[in-house]
Amino acid sequence: MTGEPDRGSEASKVEDQLERAGIDDRPLAYGFLLGYIDLAIRGTQEYAAYQDLVFGPWEEVERPRGGWGLRQWRRTVEDRQALGPSQLLGVILIRMDFRDRTKPRKKRATPVAKRDPKRVVVLRVGTPRVLLAIETPDEASADRLVALALEVRERFRRQLD
Repeated sequence: MTGEPDRGSEASKVEDQLERAGIDDRPLAYGFLLGYIDLAIRGTQEYAAYQDLVFGPWEEVERPRGGWGLRQWRRTVEDRQALGPSQLLGVILIRMDFRDRTKPRKKRATPVAKRDPKRVVVLRVGTPRVLLAIETPDEASADRLVALALEVRERFRRQLD
């Protein structure tokens, strides 16, 4: 015995705390996560409140300079009218951060960090961290899309269980 504390037990204590808190910090590939997010969005369309929403295709956002480990996608959301044209409600932005968080980082403004915190929903903590942000010009559309984002978060978390 060297007299050092058992590091394995410390790691298992942290893992136990994460499990009890419902936090899954296992690393996953972005393709799987984007698929799960898409599945969660499709699932919310089963609710009457969201059946009239039409989602555009995923478009990857160009990585910012030095943005290794950061992936972002955008998707438009429209409200389909029965007797008239569709109305653009806004854009959903998905941000996956695969960067290692063991080192302290400098605070830098990122596209999601600049947004109103009420319009940002955390879908996943750990690696990668996944955020869903809402971009819309008016408050009525923002309220509707934030409610959608909260439903997506709930469905997304249930899928990963």
